[in-house]
Amino acid sequence: MNKTTVILVTSLGMIALAAGSTAANAAPLYGYSAGAASAAPKRERKRTRTAGTTERKRTVTGRNGKSAEATSRRTVDRENQRIDREKTATGPNGRTATKRATTERTEDGYTRNATATGPDGRTATRDTDVSYDPETGVTRNRVTTGPNGGVVTRDDNAQWDPETRTYTRNSTRTGRNGNTATADVTGTRTDNGATRSATRTAADGRTLTRDDNVQWDAENGTYSRDSVRTGPNGNTASANVSAERTEDGRIRTVTRTAPDGSTETRTQEVVRDTDAGNDD
Repeated sequence: MNKTTVILVTSLGMIALAAGSTAANAAPLYGYSAGAASAAPKRERKRTRTAGTTERKRTVTGRNGKSAEATSRRTVDRENQRIDREKTATGPNGRTATKRATTERTEDGYTRNATATGPDGRTATRDTDVSYDPETGVTRNRVTTGPNGGVVTRDDNAQWDPETRTYTRNSTRTGRNGNTATADVTGTRTDNGATRSATRTAADGRTLTRDDNVQWDAENGTYSRDSVRTGPNGNTASANVSAERTEDGRIRTVTRTAPDGSTETRTQEVVRDTDAGNDD
């Protein structure tokens, strides 16, 4: 670990500055030169493109002359329907960290395999498989393996029913210790708004729910959203957001009700001045 030396400013130095000493004269009191203090970090960016490959390089050089560098490369292989990405970061001490990812098109979706390597050489991987079926919707399976070998998985399934205009998503996350947590979301489009209901269940069985009801009237320029959250202990908190378009702006009001019944209301009015900037 790098050690950082802290230079304390003494009262004598503060008196010298207060007496009208210039930065150049006062700089020796603090152990640095005035030129180095006024110099801004130097930033350089470079971008090159060739057939199917894009490279970016960014370098930042600090006041002490040390620099850090970040490079990225993206290669597109249209014939094989594959994209390769690589990122490398090099710090002022010369230590590097890299991330490589490969995405390939499949018959019903795509796969992505990513590997991250830290400055200490340890690696973590993430493998993602996404597929689409007209009857079962979109399915995503993701497996993450940490540098110590711990594995975390997440499985998602999302569907859209155009007849009922309903969207559903079910997610299951399994931790390194085998415990699972789930999330179920249902959203429905209505004639003048939308409803959304979400339930999250933790590994210990406790649940958190949120219900939203959104209404809007494009003709009259009004919008409202009612949200109700219910915690694991059964306590509820709610929020109401309403917005109305005016002739020269809009008015937005937010009212929140805490589990203890206390309320807080905030109103914001935005006025657009069409004459601002005119010299007449």
